[in-house]
Amino acid sequence: MNLPDAPHVELSPMRLEQLKAFVVREAENRPRPARLASRRTRAVLATAALAGVVGGWQAVGLLSGAAPAGAAWSAVPRPLAAPDAEELARTCSARLPAGTTPGGTSTPVTPVLAERRGTSSAVLMGGADNAGVCLQGRNFWAAGRTEAPPLKAGQALDVQENGGNVTEGDAARYVYGRAGSAVTAVTVDTSDGRRVTATVKDGFFFAWWPSVADPTTVTAADATGEKVGSVRTPKIRH
Repeated sequence: MNLPDAPHVELSPMRLEQLKAFVVREAENRPRPARLASRRTRAVLATAALAGVVGGWQAVGLLSGAAPAGAAWSAVPRPLAAPDAEELARTCSARLPAGTTPGGTSTPVTPVLAERRGTSSAVLMGGADNAGVCLQGRNFWAAGRTEAPPLKAGQALDVQENGGNVTEGDAARYVYGRAGSAVTAVTVDTSDGRRVTATVKDGFFFAWWPSVADPTTVTAADATGEKVGSVRTPKIRH
């Protein structure tokens, strides 16, 4: 069933702070959600509707209760049209949670890649030491930010965030990270048998899918199709 687009609501800084305080109180009074064990995860904040959030997501919009992807989701992404990508990047820049590193404030992030899967769009914002992702559908909005250190010498692939919403009915898992200069394609195999094609651009990759399934293996290939890197990802306890 197609749902109408949710109305866009801009909240004042004071209202946002009130909502954050409410979320913190709610989180203290409910069981701790399952999370990916990651020292690099920062600024985790979930609304009551996203109590199953793991990893670096921060919910800054509203979920209607319908699955984010629906039947329209595609394992192979399409590029987002330039005007739509620019608009989504502007909104993402304003809504991403603040990012910090052990040494202080993270460097600024700028748009790196943007994709569309069915009726949902995503943009990845990258910087020298951190990255952020925003995911937007017909009836929901979510964002997250984590540290994203550069690749080490000889490293072709690094998974830097593996998380998402693991609440049944609203599930949306994602994975992103750095890719070496020789990498032109990245695929993600999941625990429910999906093979998801990631978007790869300017040293980053990103993919997401509409289920609670964990990514099991992330594989990078060069322009000839030869595998140049592979990472097995840990499971998240749901």
